Amino acid sequence: MGRIVVRQFFLFIFLLWLFTTVIFFLFHILPGGPFDLEQNFSAEVLLKLQHHWGLDRTLPEQYLTYLRNVFSGELGLSISNPDQNVLSVLQNGFRNTFVLNTLAIIFIFVGAIFFSYLVVKDKESKVSRATEQLLIFMSSFPSYFLAPFLVYFFCFRWDMLPMAYLESAKSYILPVIALSLRPMAQMGRVQSKNWSESLSHPSIRTAFAKGLSREHIIWKHGFRASCSGLFSWLSPLVVGLYSGSLIIESLFSVPGLGSSFVQSLSERDYPVMMGCTIFFGGSLIFISSVAELIQIHLDPRLQALQERQQV
Repeated sequence: MGRIVVRQFFLFIFLLWLFTTVIFFLFHILPGGPFDLEQNFSAEVLLKLQHHWGLDRTLPEQYLTYLRNVFSGELGLSISNPDQNVLSVLQNGFRNTFVLNTLAIIFIFVGAIFFSYLVVKDKESKVSRATEQLLIFMSSFPSYFLAPFLVYFFCFRWDMLPMAYLESAKSYILPVIALSLRPMAQMGRVQSKNWSESLSHPSIRTAFAKGLSREHIIWKHGFRASCSGLFSWLSPLVVGLYSGSLIIESLFSVPGLGSSFVQSLSERDYPVMMGCTIFFGGSLIFISSVAELIQIHLDPRLQALQERQQV
């Protein structure tokens, strides 16, 4: 297992370098610059600004400088707010984005396990069939479609919940629901299928033959066997949540990383744009690596396969 962890670490470093390289050249190849919208600048002032921010250097020089700064933890200063460095922008928005996405992940996992249990508990019951239909119904609502309905009914029509700014615990309810309802339903459908398949395994049938209760077998044996598929969802889930949180933060006026990224795009603030993108990408690569390690730990077959590939 130790060699697998070391391999994942070096793979993480390589993927982070590759992602940083692609993002750097992509942003610099795109037309436009951070000072193009300023019409009152003379050519001399514009050249001095470009020299100050290192934009007059060749692209390879800018790339090597930026790559060195990224891996040393220095992402530079914001062009639109020179008194603020990129790390402080990320720190200011990270808390709200992290709390929002963490609550959404908890809600998704707990809800998916609960609804999948209702499906698996008794496949022939009305509750199981109704839960399956409910999961199909909920999985058809994307967050950008669901959020306006939640705001209209719970904020304006019934005046039950606050709408924005995460000023209290209640203000997290609508953003979390809008962000996590659809992935929770999708994960619930996948988990109920995996859980049902695990209960048909020969070892599980042996447990039934020994006279163990169905509840004990479902949770003690079937649930653990189905968890490998559950954690395989972690990486694409986080990708979906981070991309969806950009929209949700805008709709609910959440002062998070998504808002900072959208604002940097409108201002063509290259350091903040790249800092937010690399932070998002690096977080996703890290979470993907951790999810794969958890999946390998839970499934001995995957661990044996990984060890054979390294021999």
